[in-house]
Amino acid sequence: MSEPTTGFRGYVDDSAAWTLDGYSAAVDYLLEQVPELTWPSSIRMYARMRHDPQLAAVLKGYTHPIRKAHWAVDGAGCRDEVTARIADDLGLPVAGVDEPPSGARRRRFTFAEHLRVALLDQVFGHMFFEQNWAADGGRWRLDQVAERMPQTVGALKLNRDGTLAAVVQGAVTGVPGTVGGPTITTADHRLVYYTREREGSNYFGQSLLRPSYGPWLIKDQMLRVHATSIRRFGMGVPTAQALPGTSPTPQQMAEAQRVVAGIKAGENSGVSMPPGFRLALEGLTGTAPDTVAFINLLDRYMTRSTLTSILDMATAERGNRSLGETVMDLMIMAQQDAADFHAEAATAQLVVPLVDANWGEDEPAPRIVVDNVGADVETTAQDIYWLMAYGGLKPDAPARAWIRQLRNIPPEDPGDPVFAQTPPNPAQPDPNTPATNTTTGASDA
Repeated sequence: MSEPTTGFRGYVDDSAAWTLDGYSAAVDYLLEQVPELTWPSSIRMYARMRHDPQLAAVLKGYTHPIRKAHWAVDGAGCRDEVTARIADDLGLPVAGVDEPPSGARRRRFTFAEHLRVALLDQVFGHMFFEQNWAADGGRWRLDQVAERMPQTVGALKLNRDGTLAAVVQGAVTGVPGTVGGPTITTADHRLVYYTREREGSNYFGQSLLRPSYGPWLIKDQMLRVHATSIRRFGMGVPTAQALPGTSPTPQQMAEAQRVVAGIKAGENSGVSMPPGFRLALEGLTGTAPDTVAFINLLDRYMTRSTLTSILDMATAERGNRSLGETVMDLMIMAQQDAADFHAEAATAQLVVPLVDANWGEDEPAPRIVVDNVGADVETTAQDIYWLMAYGGLKPDAPARAWIRQLRNIPPEDPGDPVFAQTPPNPAQPDPNTPATNTTTGASDA
């Protein structure tokens, strides 16, 4: 058996062989064939694309379930003191502890707001932050995690092993690619970053909108053409036609041209033609491309590339709508995967360094967890009854509180003698009693 090897001899990708600093260390020229989508041009292009109505709906439909999912701090295997401190710093509940909110949060950092901005990595492919700690009673507290928007980034710096070392902000605000501003490093845990689908040293990631660039570009051009055609030919083009047997003079032709050029639609509009001319509205002849259908096709291409085809099912002319549940499941799996990635990245960059600084590297660190992304949480009264009937749920105080919260029922009075003791479970069905078919009314015995 050979001895284990230590250290690397190769490099991550071809760009790392050129330089370890700056633009070429983060973007592989050979893998992006569209110049507008290579950094830093991609920042401005994706900023345009995100305002397209269809892509705006895609982004909202993709990110809102992630933001509204159940985020919590999982303290399994950790001390209660550490878990409670981290949960308070993040503004997240502790998993498995259902305590109602105790009032407005006064700390500056809230994980919900951080997540909203962090999900911009779905738009630009990456999102960078700089975190700051504050001393409090001999311990470090998470004070703020401020975003460093993509348009302010001038360059990335890599370590020898291909990992991200630092982000250099541009000296000229709003001009990506300019170097000379502040440097935010990972060595001192200041830099927090989210990179969507990183490959090699490409820490600028890949935008969720990248596959939609082609359909979006064509759609943008088609919308302009369609708007022009409606303005130009929506009601036809007014023409002045000389009557048969007449020979208009040049002055009469010029007068007729002046009249038709000044025609405008209105409730009291009218026109008087020069003698010997007839007014006509000429429209398109023959067949013309169905621009609207083509634009709808491009919209479907864009939703298909992001697994959000559910957005098109309500207006689809054909197709099996029974597949909606399958399409929804695929989208939820993709959203859950994106949520898990953000939870893991936030744990590694926000939680672990804070625990190490306060309690040492041997202290187990809690994890940020997320579940129920896009889940249907609707529970009927019949579901609750059968859970209680078969022992899956006991009508104890926590269960009653959950049911009241689920159905927006006012909290119970602790002093009410009705709740002094736990009531028994509902009567369970007698196994010796034949079941009745609810459809036919006949017994199955």
